[in-house]
Amino acid sequence: MSVAYSVATGEPLLGWPVERRAKVLYVDAELPIGLVQTRLRAFGPPPPNFFILSMEHLYRQGASLPDLATSAGQEFFDKLLEERKPELVILDPLTALIRSGAENEAESWAPVQNWMLKQRFRGRTILLAHHEGKTGKQRGTSKREDVLDVMVGLKLRSDLASESETVFELNFTKARSFFGADATPRVMRLSTTSETVTWTHEGKEASKAERVAEMLEQGYEPSAIMDETGLTKGRISQIKKELIEAGRLATQF
Repeated sequence: MSVAYSVATGEPLLGWPVERRAKVLYVDAELPIGLVQTRLRAFGPPPPNFFILSMEHLYRQGASLPDLATSAGQEFFDKLLEERKPELVILDPLTALIRSGAENEAESWAPVQNWMLKQRFRGRTILLAHHEGKTGKQRGTSKREDVLDVMVGLKLRSDLASESETVFELNFTKARSFFGADATPRVMRLSTTSETVTWTHEGKEASKAERVAEMLEQGYEPSAIMDETGLTKGRISQIKKELIEAGRLATQF
């Protein structure tokens, strides 16, 4: 939803600029409509070029959200997209929108892949929200990854969270058209304490440095800090020196 609002309003998100505003269609195929409304309110009034399609809302109207893997489902979405003409379509989650075929079979994915490629050729971007499996990789056939331009993995970081924030680590597991600093991992902090969505972010290395500072302040030994953060003793010593110089710590090793 943050991505949807950012693109629809033209406002930057997590340090990434938005070149221009665009129409967005957000398809929610999982959440109760009351929760969808609660989340939407946290973003404020929706911009006029933001549209949402809720599965429960359709059911309440006596209709249903068809299976995207079927020809009937694709015709439904094709008609909807031609009416609304969004440039960004967010499908959330994939497993609730594709309900036929075998999840682990590449052949079952082919009709959906062909439909997505058709949307790409029409100038639309498709964002798929999907669950990961027990291995930590996306659930189902790896064939899904072939035509994707970008893959983003989100990991909950409970060790960095606070009572007022939920923290995620973002990693790019596939990036076709960007690299270097643009593709580096980052830590994102989400707060809704004021009943509005607020994001802050930092580089992964900066987050590790903050965790080192917290552990040093709590009296942890360097070996324990090394085990948790994966940093070398030399890097930990450097961080501690910087903290002492900043007046945050009073003693050295």
